[in-house]
Amino acid sequence: MKTLLAILAMSFILAVFSNSGCKKKEDNRNCGCTSSEIKYSLQSINGFLSYYQYNNKWVLSYSPSPGAVSNYFPCNSNQDSLQAILQGANQSQVFQVKFSGKVKSTCPGEEFGITSGVTTFDYINIDSLKRN
Repeated sequence: MKTLLAILAMSFILAVFSNSGCKKKEDNRNCGCTSSEIKYSLQSINGFLSYYQYNNKWVLSYSPSPGAVSNYFPCNSNQDSLQAILQGANQSQVFQVKFSGKVKSTCPGEEFGITSGVTTFDYINIDSLKRN
């Protein structure tokens, strides 16, 4: 009886320790800027380019309906028109812009801080961007 209890106890301890270091990594291939998956496309959206302090990134935003704000972090931040707008800009500036691009999903577990109303965050490969 003692031998059986000892075997069960050792089996339990071995099972606990063998699974403790093997957490499954999130599969981020279908999200974020590196994803080849396109969620949807935006065409000629009037919005704003501003600095989002929580993530320390520039973000394109627009309001698709009253009380709602859609935010898009540019994947191709080296895009010429974006660089031209941001040249000499400081983080307190907000620019009225018109933009188009292909939207990609955020990844599970990404944090965007406290928001109000209906606020969404995604990534975008900018196709066109100009100041209004």
